[in-house]
Amino acid sequence: MISRVVRGVLKLVLWLAIATIGAYTLLFIIVATSRYERTEGSCPDMAIDTLRNKVLLRLKEHGIPPESIRFDGAPQYHAWKLGVWEFPLRVEGTRYTAMIDCNEQLSSYGEVRDQPVNQTGQARDRPQLQK
Repeated sequence: MISRVVRGVLKLVLWLAIATIGAYTLLFIIVATSRYERTEGSCPDMAIDTLRNKVLLRLKEHGIPPESIRFDGAPQYHAWKLGVWEFPLRVEGTRYTAMIDCNEQLSSYGEVRDQPVNQTGQARDRPQLQK
């Protein structure tokens, strides 16, 4: 009689553990797929003028005067990470890149630095040591 009760309790505990693990796995899958849905951040047909105005506005909020900013080339759309537009800029002669996402948030802004190139045409990361 006791062994039958113990077996029943163990089966119940085992089924509860399996159900809990299954529920957490299902919850994880639902959250992961809803959060990283590829269509929510896709905006390849967004108006370029709107994005340029947003870039100017965001950079002005960061203390960069809009009259010193010049767009330097065509923007590029990168679909690899929920859609990001890259704008090449010049601020007082220095090259910068600004990236703005589909929610019109400035996601990245930084100076573009050219790597030194050796005589074979390959870029190198640091100067070679002299012997």
